[in-house]
Amino acid sequence: MTAPLLRCRGARIEVDGAVLLDALDLEVEGPRVVLVGSWEPLFRLWSREATLARGTVEVLGAGADTALRENHLGIARWDPSQMPTFKAVDSLTASARLLGLGKRAATHRAEAMLDQLGLRGVTKERLDRLDRAAQRSIAIARAVLGNPKALAIERPFAGLRDDQAVTVESVLERAASGRQLLLNLAAPASAGPEARAVAAAPDGAVVVLRAGAIVAANPCP
Repeated sequence: MTAPLLRCRGARIEVDGAVLLDALDLEVEGPRVVLVGSWEPLFRLWSREATLARGTVEVLGAGADTALRENHLGIARWDPSQMPTFKAVDSLTASARLLGLGKRAATHRAEAMLDQLGLRGVTKERLDRLDRAAQRSIAIARAVLGNPKALAIERPFAGLRDDQAVTVESVLERAASGRQLLLNLAAPASAGPEARAVAAAPDGAVVVLRAGAIVAANPCP
């Protein structure tokens, strides 16, 4: 029996004893799940910036402490830490080296990923000279370097102009091809990539979190 994409049971997420999220119970499955609202604690947990003090958080059956390591999950934060003076390809190469690849293989993987996601134009650009949309696109590329089964993407369209959001949407759709997707949105929109993301989610796969509590599922048609 296939494990659900995301399962939380009595999850309590903390940073240095401060509670970020408590008593979270949730089970959702399907190719895409849209998480609307303040889901940052989950992303901080997966990024190892927070700890799971109680309960369980699983992605495709893998616990929060093993989901990334066992390649069940790749994550992209909405305002990712980058190596600012690195060129895009060098940044991805360094990340690929952390996966255990040799230098040549890592460079090949990085270049192939940039090609696959339509990002060849920024290969030689320094990260600190890229606009926010391009930086988020590189973060998405980094999330798929290890070929994970699922992606968790945090607020990819937040603060972007319409044209930038469409660019990131294209990168995201390419990255998510053949994978399951956990997509976090700050709020549903009436048009644009966020509205399309909500519309593409199957029944039961849009979950709204507000003030630490799940308040709605599938709030939009």
